[in-house]
Amino acid sequence: MARRKLLEIDGAQFTISPLTLKKTEDVVDSKARIEDAQKDVTNRRAVQSIMFETVLCPGLNNALSKDVAEAEKWTPERVFDEMDLVLAMKLQNEILMFSGLAPEVPDNKFEVKPKEGEVQAVAIH
Repeated sequence: MARRKLLEIDGAQFTISPLTLKKTEDVVDSKARIEDAQKDVTNRRAVQSIMFETVLCPGLNNALSKDVAEAEKWTPERVFDEMDLVLAMKLQNEILMFSGLAPEVPDNKFEVKPKEGEVQAVAIH
């Protein structure tokens, strides 16, 4: 039985599991595919698809029960249809950390902080 972790990100709840040893090999093996896709800067979706295929979807699908219908499983297409970039990247980082493939990242990694002496802008609506 896979380990599971419940995450809440901006009000959305997800259950993730670490990648299996086989899937971690797939992540390492996909590095060449990612490097090839990155040669064309307009090919951002291809790079994201590879990462979603090798990290995000397996990490979400490993946490599902065995009797979940195929239609309910996560695919790169479903990620593109249902998630925004920030959510997908946060989940992907959590799965990599839970799998031991990335160091722990603070929750505020995605926040932009003003430099010393600068004041953070505030929008008034």
